[in-house]
Amino acid sequence: MELVLGCVFIFFFLIFFLSIKYLFKPLFFKPKLDLIDTIEFLESEQLYYVNKRELNESEKKLNVFENHEGFSIKNICTERIEYVVVGYSKSKKEQRFFWLELTQLHPFVFKLFYDLISGDKIKKRRSFKFKEILDAETLIELNNTYNLNTVVIKDKCPACLNVISDKMKECSNCGLNLI
Repeated sequence: MELVLGCVFIFFFLIFFLSIKYLFKPLFFKPKLDLIDTIEFLESEQLYYVNKRELNESEKKLNVFENHEGFSIKNICTERIEYVVVGYSKSKKEQRFFWLELTQLHPFVFKLFYDLISGDKIKKRRSFKFKEILDAETLIELNNTYNLNTVVIKDKCPACLNVISDKMKECSNCGLNLI
């Protein structure tokens, strides 16, 4: 009887654990990247925003930010997500690609508590790390994916033919990015 109760307890504990790990944690605690933060960084590099996306499985395996999987205070107290950010240099007429790691403390973890138990000093609840992508193989793949066609725009949006001015950065009608 005790063996059966033990097995039932373990079964329900596993269901509870797996639902927290794979359902509730990603839904409620996954950090969201604000477009403003991305554009702010790109402007500091004198680039225009083109696109951002989460890493695919092969890119995650590269472990660019050298994060350790498994049980650690950092993994318990924070959520982390990684992106590829694409910027365009108008002066050099080329794209530049960056890895971006967004780390955020869980809402129920106090910053002081995290500093004390982990030994890491963090400045904000949300932190960003940008690294330019320099790997030739990855750059070729990303350049093929984000192959930009440059069109000289005079007075009409090429997508919707809405009248635009030369000072506009985005079409007010369709949202096309005008660099």
